[in-house]
Amino acid sequence: MVRNHTGGDRLRRAAGRIFLGTVLAAGAACGRGEARGREEDAGGPPAAAEEVSVTAELSEWKVALSRDTVPAGQVTFRVTNTGKLPHALVVEGEGVDRLTNHLQAGETTTLRVTLPPGTYEVYCPVKEGTDHSAVGMHTSLVVRGR
Repeated sequence: MVRNHTGGDRLRRAAGRIFLGTVLAAGAACGRGEARGREEDAGGPPAAAEEVSVTAELSEWKVALSRDTVPAGQVTFRVTNTGKLPHALVVEGEGVDRLTNHLQAGETTTLRVTLPPGTYEVYCPVKEGTDHSAVGMHTSLVVRGR
């Protein structure tokens, strides 16, 4: 069968060639931009900071943090109750007030908090029988600006 090519067919083929040329030119430009981006990264603004981890061990009657100073930003507290009584953890200060659930002996949880620079109180809020914070289950955490 012989096919007649109309003006519309030629126009579609021409548009296809223009599109292909545009895609190829854009791809080449992206390759150049990628190399330039690496150069800019070397002298440009700092890369996003990595998340900081702090281990918190709760026991009778103390809160033990693996670090007492961290950089500002996202901080992940890995909290373990190494004691015999139920405990929890509060991070409070600079407008932040975050709390874990009560943990039974041996339980672990994670608390992710975004902390601006400042000083934070870190304590056990449990008051069953004894006010845990009042008998020593508290410490502080200093958050420094980046």
